[in-house]
Amino acid sequence: MFKFACSYDEETFFYFDAIGNKYVARSGSLAWRMNNPGLISSRSHFAGRNGSIGSYNGLAIFPNPQQGRKALSDWLHAKKYYNSTLKAIAYFYWPNDAEAYFLKLLSLVNIPSHKKVCTLSQHEFHRLLIAIEKLRDYSLIGNENFVLLPKIYAHIKKDIPPHDFYMLADNSVHSKDAIIEKISTHQLDAIIVHSVDGSTYIRSRPSYTMWNIHMPESALPSYEREIGELGSPPENAIDIIMRVVGEKIPSQCIWGFINGIWNAEADALKSAQLISNAANGEEVFACPNDTLDLIIDLEVCAILKITIDTPVVRQAVKFFRYLLFLSNQNNPNTPIIVFAHSMGAIISEHALELLEHHERQKIHIYTFGGGSFIAPGKSHPDSHNYASERDLVCWIGSPYVRWLLTRRFLASKEGLKEEQMVCRWAQEDAMLHIDSIDPDTIHNYEKQREELWRRELSSINNVTILDSDACLEHSFCNECYQKYIRSTVARHREAFSLDSSKSMNYAMI
Repeated sequence: MFKFACSYDEETFFYFDAIGNKYVARSGSLAWRMNNPGLISSRSHFAGRNGSIGSYNGLAIFPNPQQGRKALSDWLHAKKYYNSTLKAIAYFYWPNDAEAYFLKLLSLVNIPSHKKVCTLSQHEFHRLLIAIEKLRDYSLIGNENFVLLPKIYAHIKKDIPPHDFYMLADNSVHSKDAIIEKISTHQLDAIIVHSVDGSTYIRSRPSYTMWNIHMPESALPSYEREIGELGSPPENAIDIIMRVVGEKIPSQCIWGFINGIWNAEADALKSAQLISNAANGEEVFACPNDTLDLIIDLEVCAILKITIDTPVVRQAVKFFRYLLFLSNQNNPNTPIIVFAHSMGAIISEHALELLEHHERQKIHIYTFGGGSFIAPGKSHPDSHNYASERDLVCWIGSPYVRWLLTRRFLASKEGLKEEQMVCRWAQEDAMLHIDSIDPDTIHNYEKQREELWRRELSSINNVTILDSDACLEHSFCNECYQKYIRSTVARHREAFSLDSSKSMNYAMI
């Protein structure tokens, strides 16, 4: 999962994954922070052989605890210890009072003192591994903190004070002083740069870039008007509620699009046109979600994320019901396919809650870089969420889902199948959570955790993380997303064409 690790100090370790994300491990035991249950030396060839990714004070840092345990197992199979009793291990770990350590090991493993490691059964050897780990303090203390550090999404410059502020990928906006404090206390993935003239600058790490946005004074909103007043069209203005690109073709699918933040009408129609182009010029309906201003758009996102509906949600409900009306008017089997980008996914998530179950099940929703992920069962079973690994926005507001998706994605990059992920994660949990060294107790706990992880993975089985070579991307127009949009459009057009042909043949008979 992790490609490199280093220490900031004894209490703080940094991990970096395969796609450049930075994590911080704080507090807990040293063995926990290093994924090194047996505190194996970094100079040992057992460390390098088992994928050590860093070192601290002569001890190896491993990408996960399983590889740390494998290094411990290999070390115990070295001739010096494998052909000796547990006393040799005791002298290595606690040379100043080896006898006391030896007695602790014997009591935990429950074997005769004269027995050599090479004569241990598989059951006894497993107990020995766990006993050493517990004596090296590889267990949960309760203050462990391992988090993915958020990145800065954009640097926004204004013409009026305060001149600089920064937007994070969780939609929050902070002053420069607050950002410096967060970086200094390891709460943010960014760099503080001091110039020779005394100026201080905020920079991203080389693995990603932040957007630089200039906001002139004339672009700033008037806060005297309500968001709803700014965003709500006249109640019955169907010409404003509905925007259309392309030409209606008999027996076509019903295509829809809901844009994200900071999109004017022209931007949204440009994106809708891409869908129409993929469908050979067919008609596409776009639900208006015109930008009110970047800051107000972010405020609307934040309001939606705390489960409060805004006027744009009611507008999206009307949009969905209009598409349903068109489907029933033409052919009840006509599929409704809606593409939602960024904030459009959050709006869709809320609007679906206001529809009847039978209405939701007719709508195929495909989100790209969404601020929310549409959960399985929320709409048509074929609905799916796509997120580029380089798209910061798609992780907004869903920290646990983001963590679980990243964990699954990186495990898949290692070549692990889903069941192998489940077994690995269950074993990690057992290593940390179970104090007992009885293999049967550990085995039963692992089975319980395997069931848990299967359920958790099933909750994200409609989410796909896409590989990308870009440093940063979020636009609906980028090729990473467009190739999946084209393939989705082609698949639905082909399937509906076949269904229509079958229905026509049946009618002729």
